[in-house]
Amino acid sequence: MGGDGRLAVKSIMTQEGNVRYAGDRDHDIAVKIGKRSTLEISQNGQDAVVATGVFSVLKNMERYLRGEHFTSATGIHQASDITATLDSGDTGLPNEDTLQDGTFTVTVTDFSVYPPRELDFRIAVDTAEDSLVDIAARINGIPGISASWNDGRLTIESADPDRYSFTLTEHSSNFLQVAGITQEDMQIQALTSTVEELDAVMNELNDRIADFGSRANRITVQNQLFDNLELAARENLSEVQDTDLVEALMQFKSRETAYQAALTAAARTLQLSLVNFL
Repeated sequence: MGGDGRLAVKSIMTQEGNVRYAGDRDHDIAVKIGKRSTLEISQNGQDAVVATGVFSVLKNMERYLRGEHFTSATGIHQASDITATLDSGDTGLPNEDTLQDGTFTVTVTDFSVYPPRELDFRIAVDTAEDSLVDIAARINGIPGISASWNDGRLTIESADPDRYSFTLTEHSSNFLQVAGITQEDMQIQALTSTVEELDAVMNELNDRIADFGSRANRITVQNQLFDNLELAARENLSEVQDTDLVEALMQFKSRETAYQAALTAAARTLQLSLVNFL
């Protein structure tokens, strides 16, 4: 509470790939070594786990297994002429003769709001009037979605994968089947890509685990060092505290007498040497 009566709140929440982390992102756990030094023994949850993207990858895998919320898809069938009308027989797509007038639906999910908002866009197919380019142009008109023919294959992508995802539903045109971009085709592509991402994330997590292991080893070494220092200090203190004062004074007096005798002998020797010199 500030002096102006307003409540100041510092948010420590972050959201990555629609996975929310509400822990402390600024502080790592550290132990105090001595009076002034500290040794970090772990990282905060954001840096150690969330930043690897593991939760986002697992969430995407769950969605793809359910057949929903795709962010990209590429048709497995290749066209030779994307400008030919669909009923001309010149598109080069397999089973193009099964195309018929009808529709298919593109469902777009917008994650910028909560709860996420879904919008359905029905794409009409007129085999006598439309070409493959025309169909892609209609899909392009959907907010947050782009479509194009690349090397004869239809590619549909989210303009902002963190915000928009999509699913495709066939109704009566058979277009998705002919283009090779059905629900099953998209699932296979998305899961294959996600498995590759998961492998990369697992490698990164292994690196983090190795880092934690090295931190633990450093703590063990520090503990051993301080144990040794403590033992040495106790031994030194014991020698001081356990000294027999009477015996120490007697030894001191004896050494003092011997020292004085040595000084007297040296003085006499010096006097004789001086007399001989004179």
